[in-house]
Amino acid sequence: MSVLIAKTYDFSGDALELCACFRHEPYLFCLDSSRFDQGQGRYSFVGFDPFEVFEASGKDTLSSLKKCYAQYSQPNQQTLTPFAGGIVGYLGYDYGLYQEKIRPHAKDDLKFPDAVFGFYDRVLTIDHHARKLHITSSGWPEKNKALREKRAAARLEDIECALKKVKKEAASFFTPSTIVEKRALSSFEADFASNFTKDEYLATVRKVLGHIAAGDIYQLNLSQRFTYDTAGENVDPLEIYRSLRQLSPVSFGGYFAAGALKLISNSPEMFLRLRGRSVQARPMKGTRPRGSEIVEDRRLRNEIEQSAKDKAELLMITDLERNDLGKVCDYGSVRVKEMRAIEEYKYVFQATSSVEGTLRADKDCFDLIEACFPGGSITGCPKIRAMEIIEELEPARRGPYTGSMGYIDFSGNMDLNILIRTLVHCGEKIHFQVGGGIVADSTPEGEYEETLVKARALRACLAGRVGPGPWDRRAWKNKGRMSRKFLWLDGQWVKAKHSLLESLTPGVLKAKGVFETMRARKGKVALLAAHLKRMSRGLKVLKLASPIPIFTIPEHITRLLKVNRLKNARVRVMVWQKGGRVHAAVICEPLQPPSARQYKEGFKASLTNGHRRNTSEPVKSLDYQIFRESLRKARAAGFDEALLVNRKGELVEGSRTNVFLVKDNVLLTPPVASGCLPGVTRQVVLERARKLKLRCAAKALNARDLFEADEAFVTNALLGIMPLTGLDKRKIGTGKPGPVTSRLRKVYETGYAVRVE
Repeated sequence: MSVLIAKTYDFSGDALELCACFRHEPYLFCLDSSRFDQGQGRYSFVGFDPFEVFEASGKDTLSSLKKCYAQYSQPNQQTLTPFAGGIVGYLGYDYGLYQEKIRPHAKDDLKFPDAVFGFYDRVLTIDHHARKLHITSSGWPEKNKALREKRAAARLEDIECALKKVKKEAASFFTPSTIVEKRALSSFEADFASNFTKDEYLATVRKVLGHIAAGDIYQLNLSQRFTYDTAGENVDPLEIYRSLRQLSPVSFGGYFAAGALKLISNSPEMFLRLRGRSVQARPMKGTRPRGSEIVEDRRLRNEIEQSAKDKAELLMITDLERNDLGKVCDYGSVRVKEMRAIEEYKYVFQATSSVEGTLRADKDCFDLIEACFPGGSITGCPKIRAMEIIEELEPARRGPYTGSMGYIDFSGNMDLNILIRTLVHCGEKIHFQVGGGIVADSTPEGEYEETLVKARALRACLAGRVGPGPWDRRAWKNKGRMSRKFLWLDGQWVKAKHSLLESLTPGVLKAKGVFETMRARKGKVALLAAHLKRMSRGLKVLKLASPIPIFTIPEHITRLLKVNRLKNARVRVMVWQKGGRVHAAVICEPLQPPSARQYKEGFKASLTNGHRRNTSEPVKSLDYQIFRESLRKARAAGFDEALLVNRKGELVEGSRTNVFLVKDNVLLTPPVASGCLPGVTRQVVLERARKLKLRCAAKALNARDLFEADEAFVTNALLGIMPLTGLDKRKIGTGKPGPVTSRLRKVYETGYAVRVE
């Protein structure tokens, strides 16, 4: 008996906007694809207030969960999204000990449950590609159809009412935060306590190498746990998650508030995915840090690509996954789809493979978990013996770490990650664990260093250092000496060399994409919200999904201005597609505004043929060559700007400006229908003019109208309002700035912080 009510809305926001709205609701979860441009994560899911909570430990954990789940199972239910309701939670690594009948040795000092799952009848699904929000409600746990329909409708209505508060709630939540205020990173890191000393970890690695030499195992994943005491500090786990995902976007991250236990996961690794009977596992083995500069970064990528050790490690784990899937999949269906792909993250390179199979007709998702849990990439090979040695050598039980978090819907479809790069917040403690795979040619020092590399992002997040990443590891240490050296590119802080800046200039890229240019004064960007709104609209027109949430851009700008020590700046934000991948960049450069003399004398312009191609719904496109070339020719001829006309001979806009003229005290500007871009400054000028009781009109104009005008001016975010006093060596009006222009410019400068310095 299937009941499912669904509603769909246009939505260009982010999963954390929804979390901000529902942050105080019980058992809030967010299964989050913040790296959705990379092809692995199209959807993000948010839910709260489950109708039932399952919590258990011990050998019967999974069987008890299956029994409870069976009450609500609805095989083959058709849904609009991959997950429209079901169970969400985690299965801890330690359950695998009972499953494989391994005698526990390590101390269970944290005493976390082996599993916590909520049963959710409502789910909010964000389709990042289609820019849609789907809300589904199933009415469980009501068994009567009529009562289920009533409950489903009421529960969906509750969410709709709450969503009206999203913008207000999100604005109060998403503010730059620092968990540890005004402390040196080196001082902060000293406060992390590990369950290994360095010497102990090195000695333990040697013991693992001894087991490998004896033939007990081929590979083993050894880890150490760091603990930070938050006593006396105001810590918000959801705020930590916001910072963590900003540091390094991934496709399999998530947040789960399991009562007092909060899981904050930035995992890049998928464990198991089940769609119908199609199974996929994606083990990850092999790590290298990102380089501090482009040359070093390329060297490290090449190093992991050529590493015989890493190749062997991933090959062993891939073969282990094939064996695990073979226990429950049709004979001959298990195959390696992708053997070794190198994935780029902000702090590390990772090597990944993909294994697929077809689940047997007599097996279900719980059988699949039983066959494969825990993942081979975080245990070793052979798995059981590796797990026995881990129990002997690691001083404490792992808890959620290297277990799995994700969902199982009521039709049996499933998506689980592996809980690595994960913070566990409970009481006044934050724990995280990092490890690495040890093989015969591993070195103790190298393995220890690998754990520190993986810990770097987590430590930086807790220190409130959401800023330059490893592309410049000296950034924070030397920030007092830095000036105008960095830009933000694809999640990395990159040294802003001239060649790189030139390559990211509109008109050079000639790519499918959009950009916005803005002015910062005293560290604040004028009309930022309006510019980002236009960017969002442009992305929607071009059917591009931004690789970063638009609402996070202000924070990127603020931090970039700070680290580059800029107060007055030219700010450019770009999103574009190239080679099947969507990129994003934020650039802040020193502003060189026109001189007071230029505002006094006004711009001189030339007229040229050319217009925007996308005239039906203009966007600020990176396909900018015609404007760039027009301006180049105009400047070569001694002019300041080039004005463009369309095929009808109508005045459209400048190469980088909107055009206004004044005739008989009426303010006129070309309409959007002529092909002009509706500039942000253009809109502000029209609004201010109307408040000043000036008559305004958007009207088709030509060159003659300019020559017959009383005065004219051009506008953009950097110039503000610039008088236009000449066209093709002929005067416009008196050849000087007119009274209406001067009046509007004074009002604009006063209200929008664009005064000439």
